[in-house]
Amino acid sequence: DVHYWDVWHGNVPFTDYRRYYFRYLSEFGFQSFPSVETVKTFALPEDCNPFSYVMEKHQRNASANGKIVSYLSQMYLYPKDIDLLVYASQLLQAQAMQYGVEHWRRHRDGNHCMGAVVWQLNDCWPVASWASIDYFGRWKALHYMAKKFYGPQAVSMCMDGDIMQVYLENESMDAQSYQVAFYVKNMECEILEKLTGTGTV
Repeated sequence: DVHYWDVWHGNVPFTDYRRYYFRYLSEFGFQSFPSVETVKTFALPEDCNPFSYVMEKHQRNASANGKIVSYLSQMYLYPKDIDLLVYASQLLQAQAMQYGVEHWRRHRDGNHCMGAVVWQLNDCWPVASWASIDYFGRWKALHYMAKKFYGPQAVSMCMDGDIMQVYLENESMDAQSYQVAFYVKNMECEILEKLTGTGTV
């Protein structure tokens, strides 16, 4: 049983997850802001800045608004307003958790990676936090995406050197047939190559 927090508290990138093959990960997480509607319940328009006094006080982890912005700058262009900042922070949180869960599911073998529990489900007050559901019950992007990346059947991809690997997971009790289509596109979205496959997993 492991609690892993280097990706959040240690400021290391998501790729660090791929260094570990825990037997069972009972706690890991990444923060985001609550929905804009929730922010507006405690912040006036002039307070809608991640570094305002009000926003910093509605934060579960000291200096974490800066941490969200720092991680955000590694993945996205800086959002032009609070609405986009909130939205981008939630996408970032979801991507961080997805990256970890997909890695550990790919390496589940009976001795390693037998489970990964996201911290945390919900909040007890309106705040920026690790929760996937905010204080008012509003789902963040993480909660929507977790339905897919924790689903009984899942598809994930990862680069191994110059090779793109596609993984299919089936954690149901029944074999599932599949059909996969993989497209390689250029920056203009023109299809350069198409690979397909079928089978049972």
